[in-house]
Amino acid sequence: MTNYTPTPLYDWLAPIQEEFNHFMLGGNLGQGKYRNVYAVPGREDLVYKIETPHAERDFCNVTEWNVWHQLKDTPAGQWLAPCHFISRSGSILVMERTKEISAKRVPKQVPDFCTDVHQGNWGLLKNRPVMHDYGFLSGFISVIRDKKKFKMVENTRV
Repeated sequence: MTNYTPTPLYDWLAPIQEEFNHFMLGGNLGQGKYRNVYAVPGREDLVYKIETPHAERDFCNVTEWNVWHQLKDTPAGQWLAPCHFISRSGSILVMERTKEISAKRVPKQVPDFCTDVHQGNWGLLKNRPVMHDYGFLSGFISVIRDKKKFKMVENTRV
């Protein structure tokens, strides 16, 4: 009789999962408190935003998806990076990829619904500033209620 101990399934699947992730995801472009952002292989214009396991109650991807679809055809929509797809659970969001923005290009005046307006949440899309991180709903409530009206306010984070 031998002392055979089977390899746990997770140990066997972990390297395959890691290889699959590298195959399906491009390079890691950045990470925040709640999400990691990856390039989409073969698509320079898109990114994957993947919620981290400890973000399970924040639903930033779902919030961005809902806000984008409620505002995309309004004047407020021009301030947001477009969302293209969300997974069934909301864990994965596909968004248009923005280019890095310099501190000089971050808008001095921003819509009042843009609440978390530090430089890291902005990027350039077709050479104009847009927010690419708008996963917290608090500032969007008034705009969602009345999609046509918002006012410009000083960006105190620049």
